[in-house]
Amino acid sequence: MLHTVLNDILSCIAYLYPMNISLKIEHLREILFTQWISRYLDHLGEGSTIGLGCQLQGGGNKNISIGDNTILVSHNILGCWTSHNGINYDPHIIIGDNTAIGEYTQISAVKEVRIGNPSHYMVENFLFQVIYNQ
Repeated sequence: MLHTVLNDILSCIAYLYPMNISLKIEHLREILFTQWISRYLDHLGEGSTIGLGCQLQGGGNKNISIGDNTILVSHNILGCWTSHNGINYDPHIIIGDNTAIGEYTQISAVKEVRIGNPSHYMVENFLFQVIYNQ
């Protein structure tokens, strides 16, 4: 009985709040998140999107540059580490134009990591981590 009533209530909610509205709201949340996180970057290109749940680590966020029409899907970690074991670094992460980085990817640098231009790359569903690129 309770199961049937609960099922009926959820069916009504699904009718009043259809999937297409949910997707539009999700897209608006992603636009808002992109605008929020872009304030902490050196550059975010036109038409680029940063998915929900992405993180910036390491203190060198102003050394991260993302090109035009680039997509970072959800739950990525970008880390520019300005110091490690008492040694100071000037790290840079540069992601070029028209590049897609799949979900759950981690990119870290103490010197420099470049992905993208002049070629276009897709990094998807694996850990890509460069700690010492000297």
